[in-house]
Parts: sequence; structure tokens; C-alpha cells
Amino acid sequence: MGVRTIEGHKELILFKRSTNKNRICTKCRRLLPISKFGKNRKERRTDCKECMANYKRMKRMEDGYLSQSVINHRSRALREGLPSKMSVKTREKILREQNSICILTGSPEITVEHFIPISWGYGLGDVYENVIYLSKRTNISKGNRYPFHWIDSQPIEVQERFHGVLVPMLAKRNQMTVRDYKAYVKHCFHMYSQQPQKTS
Repeated sequence: MGVRTIEGHKELILFKRSTNKNRICTKCRRLLPISKFGKNRKERRTDCKECMANYKRMKRMEDGYLSQSVINHRSRALREGLPSKMSVKTREKILREQNSICILTGSPEITVEHFIPISWGYGLGDVYENVIYLSKRTNISKGNRYPFHWIDSQPIEVQERFHGVLVPMLAKRNQMTVRDYKAYVKHCFHMYSQQPQKTS
């Protein structure tokens, strides 16, 4: 059984079992092959993949995407016993400060990065003083490595922006000198590296 829309009127249609390979999307009202619909655990969704993608895109354009990202990082920080004062407004402030590009490469394809990684379990946590946006590739490359060792493996232009722009900016946010900030990050890394390694 299915529903077909004709000039704004819904009409009930009985399909034979062999022809039930189509479905009408509840959003765009098009009759589409069943393969154009995603799955919800056990059954097919009622809206097509294209409509679902458009919906997700619209949600990201609202603050929904940012707020979900904030919630995820807050949970991670709290699990590690670190503070989390992050909000959507603070994230937007950081984006504006960086002109919505990676502070090291200038790429517009960016993700959230904690300069002192949350996974260390030491440091600042998920707060303005520790959050930046990096390109996806740079973020993956950095991972949870000690930033001042990791940067040596990067191109010279990235190293120059790291030492000349990023580190002074983070030191200023934390009301420290660059030297004191580097010493603080080193101390956090030392504490992290002294922890017994978790085994599965």
C-alpha cells in the first residue's frame, strides 16, 4: 500500500508485492526507488536520502551542528576530569577571530582542535584558552602529540605561523608569556607521559 499525490490530493494506492520497490518521500512527495531511502535501524526512512541530506545541511547552517559539537567535546573533557566552559557563542567568536579558516594553513576545511589535547587528561580542557580551528589534515596529523615536537615535521610556512602567530595568540589568551605558556604545555605533556598506559 502506498500514497500518491496528484495535484495536491493524496490518493491511496495498492501495490502488488512484486512492484513494491518504490516509495513516496514524505518531504518532496516524489515516487522513488526504495534504494533512494536510508535505513532507520530495521526499516527504511520515510524521507529520501536527498531530502535527509538537505535537512542535515540546513541544521548545520543553524547553530545545531555547532551545539552538537560543543556537547560532544564537553562530554569528552568532563570524562577526562577537565573543565569545559565552551558554548556556541565562544566557538563562533573563535571562528571570527580566525576568519573561518585554519590558523596554520589558511584552509577553509576546518575542525575543532584542542592545542593541549583533552586525551592527555591534564591541561586547560575544553575552554576558549585552548580551542582553535585547524584544517582537517593538520588536525589529524597533530592528533594528541606534543605540539612542539609535532610542528618540526610540518612545512616551513606552517612552522612559521605556529611560532609567530598561534603560540603567541594562545599565550595571550592564557595571560602568560610565550615562554611560560610553552613551559606549561611541556608540564602537561610530562604529566600525561608519566601515566601508566591503558591496556585493553
